Amino acid sequence: MRKEDSERYLQYTAGAPFMFPIPRLVSTAITFPMRLVLKKDRPETGKELLATFVVYAALLILLSLPFVLLDWPQGIGWSGWPGYMPGTF
Repeated sequence: MRKEDSERYLQYTAGAPFMFPIPRLVSTAITFPMRLVLKKDRPETGKELLATFVVYAALLILLSLPFVLLDWPQGIGWSGWPGYMPGTF
């Protein structure tokens, strides 16, 4: 699309949400890590898309660590999973 009609396509992408429509404040907060890494709003190449995936996967893992390590909430946290055996991790 960018090669065929780049001006109209860029105008469209400037106002269209990346995945699904969400409020602008939430969108700004969610896209902040990628704007920090890529210095632009959206990934355009395969490498940038991979970088996006890696950054957000790392963020989700880091945000989940306190819940896993503290077994919070009690009784329904990590130890509530089937097959969990204390002391194996």
